[in-house]
Amino acid sequence: MAEECKLKSLLDEWEFPEMYSVLQENEITINELKHLTNEDLKEIIPVLGKRIRFREKLFLWKEKICPQSNETLSVHSKVGTWLNSPANSKGFNDIAQILRSCGKGRAIVDYYTENNQLLESHRHDIISIILEEVVTSNCILHISDFTLICEQILSLFPNENKDFYFIPRGPRKNPSGRLYDKYHNLKSKRRKVLGRSLSNQINESSEEDEIDEKTLSSLKEILRTDVSKCLSNSCNQTKASEFWVTTFPIRKKDIKAAKSNVVLLNHWPGYKQSFGYVLIKSDFKLLYPDSENLLYSKWEKFINRIIDFFNSNIKDQASREELALCKQLSNKDSVNYMVIKLLNSVIKPTARFKSQDGNVLKKFTISDAQESLTLHVTNLSDYEVKINGLKEKYYASSNTLQPIIIVVGASMLNINQFFIYFDSVLYSLNSYIECVDVTFKIFNVLNLSYPKASEGVWYFIQKFFYNITTPFDKSSPSIISLINYLHEH
Repeated sequence: MAEECKLKSLLDEWEFPEMYSVLQENEITINELKHLTNEDLKEIIPVLGKRIRFREKLFLWKEKICPQSNETLSVHSKVGTWLNSPANSKGFNDIAQILRSCGKGRAIVDYYTENNQLLESHRHDIISIILEEVVTSNCILHISDFTLICEQILSLFPNENKDFYFIPRGPRKNPSGRLYDKYHNLKSKRRKVLGRSLSNQINESSEEDEIDEKTLSSLKEILRTDVSKCLSNSCNQTKASEFWVTTFPIRKKDIKAAKSNVVLLNHWPGYKQSFGYVLIKSDFKLLYPDSENLLYSKWEKFINRIIDFFNSNIKDQASREELALCKQLSNKDSVNYMVIKLLNSVIKPTARFKSQDGNVLKKFTISDAQESLTLHVTNLSDYEVKINGLKEKYYASSNTLQPIIIVVGASMLNINQFFIYFDSVLYSLNSYIECVDVTFKIFNVLNLSYPKASEGVWYFIQKFFYNITTPFDKSSPSIISLINYLHEH
């Protein structure tokens, strides 16, 4: 009984209480736990990301109770090596050999030989097998490595689409693809493990730690003073992006401590550049690695279900007319814009504000909510006048406005340009949904409050699409009702 209590307590400390039942099923006590190997963990924790996080906790514990263990992966010896060592492509000259070295990989190759195609699950398994090799081999992957890996995957499976695994950087776009994204998610998770583990160890100063701190400070200074030049130079962009990721812990502290956005943005001028939205995306990915692309992956299914909900729940005449118009639209961005706009009709604003004379409490209207979220102009040259008008209106009642989406088009039936206005900077984006995504990420990366007029819609987007919950969230029956409906239909 005492052993069971010790095991439970240990798993709670590691933030893995759910593993208690898994270990029990496999008849693993705290004594057997000491002898678990990498291969054992593959059997009991099939999900790669979870296995990596558990393994770091396990081997740190083993290092503590048995420092000479050959299996031990201490933070300094393994995690640190993987994150900071020079590029090592050993073992990636032959993806076929990696796949054939495990049963699951051989099964995938055999399936393709017989059927001349792969299933979706096979593609994800291929990525997991490759990344498992990355971790165990202490490899650092660079852009050229992803290209090489994709070439070998296509050599093995000629009918595959390489874009599923890796899409190289475009003029205004970071690299992407499932293999690339999952690799960077793993790196960010391991960085978090590294940070937590180091803070829990005995406070020992080392020359290596001092060098790291000096390096971080140096990188921070480079980004502060010459970030535009650094990031706009295509040959330095990969290194500059790595600098931005490396300095994230310092920037996170600055965001918490900043007394105003002006101070923060002066410290980190990269946000104020035209490419600042790329840096916002990078920071959000480090904060919420599992939520990065959820808006895009859920959107189409959401669109198919929300119209029926609108039919039954939109009551005001103006919004019903806009709904009828929305059903006739063929412009995808216009449809997406109208759907977000109409969300304010079913998640109605409840906040109140003082009138300009300060005597009367007024309630935000649906129209107020809609304009605080997206501003439509027929010509881009008109946006400054309209933004200034909105600023006067909202700031006079002590309410916030920025960031705000701007769409341009002759009418809302045919919008064709998309921007985000933030701190006098215009971010130019490719679609309305990308504007929603980046605007949401600005709020959450920079710790800004949602506009009171449309905060209900933003909280819905946060909870339903991004699966993010914080102690400071506000909820309402309309948000809960809509989320329940979408989960049930």
